[in-house]
Amino acid sequence: MDLERFVAEHSSATSLGLYGSSDPARGLAALDAAARAVGGIPHPDEPNHSLPNWCTAVMREGVPVFHLDMQDNRDYAGRVARILLDSIAAAGADGRLEPYRWPDPGYEADHRAGIFEGERTNLDGRGLLPGFPDGFPVPDDAEPVLAQRLPDGGEHVAWRRDGAPLADYPQRLRAFGCELGPASAGNHTEALGMARLALWRDGAGGTLSLYREPRWPGHPPTRWYASVVWRPTADRPPETVDGPPGGWPGPPEFDAAAARRLAASLVPAEHADGVAMLLAFGEANGVLEPVMRSVGRGPAALTHLAAHAAPFVRPLADRQRAAIRDVSIVLTANWAVAGTTHHVKPPTVAVDADGFRYEATARGRFLTVLDPAGTEVAETVLSILEPARFLQNLLRDLRAGRRPDPGLLARLLADLDPDRVAAATGACWLIPAAAH
Repeated sequence: MDLERFVAEHSSATSLGLYGSSDPARGLAALDAAARAVGGIPHPDEPNHSLPNWCTAVMREGVPVFHLDMQDNRDYAGRVARILLDSIAAAGADGRLEPYRWPDPGYEADHRAGIFEGERTNLDGRGLLPGFPDGFPVPDDAEPVLAQRLPDGGEHVAWRRDGAPLADYPQRLRAFGCELGPASAGNHTEALGMARLALWRDGAGGTLSLYREPRWPGHPPTRWYASVVWRPTADRPPETVDGPPGGWPGPPEFDAAAARRLAASLVPAEHADGVAMLLAFGEANGVLEPVMRSVGRGPAALTHLAAHAAPFVRPLADRQRAAIRDVSIVLTANWAVAGTTHHVKPPTVAVDADGFRYEATARGRFLTVLDPAGTEVAETVLSILEPARFLQNLLRDLRAGRRPDPGLLARLLADLDPDRVAAATGACWLIPAAAH
C-alpha cells in the first residue's frame, strides 16, 4: 500500500489498522505517539491551531487503529506517513499498517446514540442482541444505529428516526407485556431532552430512553432516538406509568436559561456560570462562523469581516464587547497552558484604560487595516471564534450531556472575573437574537 497516497485520498477520514502485531499494546502505544505528533503540527492558515480537527489512536477488537481528520490538507500526507512509520519503528512494534477494515455490525453506527459506555457489538438476525426476548418489538420507521454490551452485563440497542420523536414506542412495549415505570435520566435530561422509563417483563428488564440529538447552534434537532437496555434480571417498578411525562419532548429552542440549567446539571456550582458562558460563546459562534467563512481570505478579508459582522456586534454596549475580549484572552491563555487538543500559543495580553484585557498583537495588526470601529468589531468576532474553535470538543461534549474533566475545567476557568463572565454571557446571547 502507498501510505502517503492513502492518507492524501482520505485526509478527512483516515483510518489505519496495525494488523498482525505480536504485541498490540506496543502497537497502540506507537500509534498514540504518532497521533500526538500529528496533533502538534500547526495549521497552515492558523499557526496557533493544530493541523488536524481530530487525531487519535484506539484499540478496536484487538487491532490498534489510527484515526485522523485533517480536512483537505492533503499536502501533509507525506509528513503524516513518515510520522506513522517512524513512530512504529521507534516503539519496536511489528505488524502491517493497512486501511482499517470495519466489521459489518448490522447497522451504520451513529455516535450520537452513545449514551452509555460499552463495547460495540453486532446485531443478530432479529436486529437485536441475544439477551432480548423473542418477539421484542423494534420501533416503526426507525433504523438501528448502535448495539453494545455494557460492563454490568446489560445489552443496549438504539434506533434513530429522522423528523419526529419515537413517542409511539412505549405503547408498543406495553403491548408486548412490558411494565413501564419512572426512571431518572440524570444529566441527559437537560442535554438531550431525555425521558427515561424503567422496563420490566417476567423478571427481566432494564430501561427505555427517548431523546434527541445534541443541540447544535443554528440547527434545530431533526434526529430522534430510542434506546433499550435489557438485563436478564430486573426489579419490578413499584410505580407504573403509561409513557413519558406530559410535555415531553419539550421545546427545541436553546436559550440562556436552558444553557444555565444544562451547566448546573453537569458541573459543580462554582463552575456553572463559567460553563454557561462557554455555551453562550458556542451559540454566538454559530452565527459568526458562517460570516467569517463568507468573507474568504486575502487582503480585504478583515475589511469584509468588520462590515458583515457589524450588525451583530455593534449593538452590544462597549463594556459588553470589552468583557467578551477580556474573558476570551483569559480562556486562550489558560488553554495554552492546560489544553489537551487544538493547541494554541499564549496570547500577548495588554490592559486598556478601564482594566479590560485584550490581545495586543491582534489589535495592532487590525489597526493597520481598519478604523477603530472596525477594529473593535473584528476583535470581538475573533474573540468569540477563537475559544469556540479550540474548545469545540469540550462544547460538543457539554451539549451531549457529558461531564467535563474537573481539573481541566478548573484550569480553563481560572482567573476569570465573575462580573465580566456575566457580561460576556449576556452579550453572546444577544448575537443569535440579532440574527433572527
